[in-house]
Amino acid sequence: MYSDFYVTKSWSYTNRISVKTIYKLFTDSSYLSNHKRIDPQKYIFLYTLEGVGKINIDGTTYTAESNTLIVINAKVSLKYWCAGQEWNFWLFEYKTDQNIIPANKLQSILLDKTDLMLCGLALEEIKHENVLLATAYFQALYYSAYKKIENSINTYQFEIIDSALSYMRSNLSSFSVSDLCSCLHIEERTFRNIFSEYMKTSPKKYFETIRLEESKRYLESTNIPISQIASSLGFSSSGHYSTAFRKAYNITPAQYRVTFSLPKDTLGKA
Repeated sequence: MYSDFYVTKSWSYTNRISVKTIYKLFTDSSYLSNHKRIDPQKYIFLYTLEGVGKINIDGTTYTAESNTLIVINAKVSLKYWCAGQEWNFWLFEYKTDQNIIPANKLQSILLDKTDLMLCGLALEEIKHENVLLATAYFQALYYSAYKKIENSINTYQFEIIDSALSYMRSNLSSFSVSDLCSCLHIEERTFRNIFSEYMKTSPKKYFETIRLEESKRYLESTNIPISQIASSLGFSSSGHYSTAFRKAYNITPAQYRVTFSLPKDTLGKA
């Protein structure tokens, strides 16, 4: 199991929204979180990247599968757990007096490349106690998610993209759009049009984002050599990987690993 998180010391509001906790969690079948202290004024924005989890809110259980969002507002009890081999998700704890995404309701949405970038930026900023900036990034993510819910995608197109994202994450070292389309039994031109319309980027560019995010997990949680990370994720060379990483995050993989491993005296505790 892998986690990257930060809990700030207090609620700091930016334009009527405040974020206190941000988690990026990659869990296994042993994962269970049981909230013993409930705050009815708090909301939890939980987006499942892949796998499946169960969420019990005030006695009602919801099943969160890949590419689903649920905004949780518990009044009495809350617990959630991995319901399969894995459950990977982003989680934001926030407060607002203008919650516009319906609470305790599963929403099938597809976070695009910009949304994923906002998740990462919010986490990095809150780690440095730049709470107002982290909240601003979350606010942009929140309204992007709301817009996606309002402009809902039809079931066929959602299933195509959902399957495509699952295929990408399962084929990080040997991905091609043509192979993906063969697997999905869809014409490549049709697939590219559907994907680009709703994900606001090409399949290849989105795959690059997924691959680089996966490499960050290796850099954060292992001592595997950078050349080996590059090879395992299908980059032609460590130089190619480092160039792509720096272009995306304005830092080299080696610098990122050092920065991430520095002692964090102010790191919040779950």
